Amino acid sequence: MALSTAIFPILFGRAAAGDSGGYARTLLRAVKTVLLVALKLIKETHNRSGVAGGI
Repeated sequence: MALSTAIFPILFGRAAAGDSGGYARTLLRAVKTVLLVALKLIKETHNRSGVAGGI
């Protein structure tokens, strides 16, 4: 899932059209996406640094 696909509906209020459960699911999906992207960037940075072992 693209980061913008997860975040933009929340930013522009299109997250669930008044359904608080849907809004919560959308928000959790966005948080999950941000965390996964951050973890991927950390792993890539760690791998490029030449440090033995991995995360």
